[in-house]
Amino acid sequence: MCMLAAPSFSHIVLEGKSAAAGSAYKAVFQVGHGCGGAATTGLSVQIPAGLQGAKPYLKAGWTVSAKLGKLAKPYDSNGKQVTEEVTVVSWTAASKEAALPDGNLDEFVLRGKLPGNGRAALVQGAANLRKRQH
Repeated sequence: MCMLAAPSFSHIVLEGKSAAAGSAYKAVFQVGHGCGGAATTGLSVQIPAGLQGAKPYLKAGWTVSAKLGKLAKPYDSNGKQVTEEVTVVSWTAASKEAALPDGNLDEFVLRGKLPGNGRAALVQGAANLRKRQH
């Protein structure tokens, strides 16, 4: 069992905080509200080391981007050597109208594979989050 630490940002909650080591994991980040009446216009998630194949879900009205980084230790996936992984996923509202108004709830989702060695420390701090408001 891998345990995931809840993000420290007070307005965002990671829905599922545990999953079996080596399993596929669907990370659902729930945004509860903006700050000071401001809408949420973006969300960035720093992917923890050890989470393999992170892929964000698309969100209507939002653009999604993924930043790649070199792995310290490549791994094999379906017969291919993987030398770089997604390190940051960002969702940005495509327009003012698409932004999440303060007081409304929404979810941002990505999927990946948890480390197979059962070490909770690899996914400690499940994701470092940054939320943008305008």
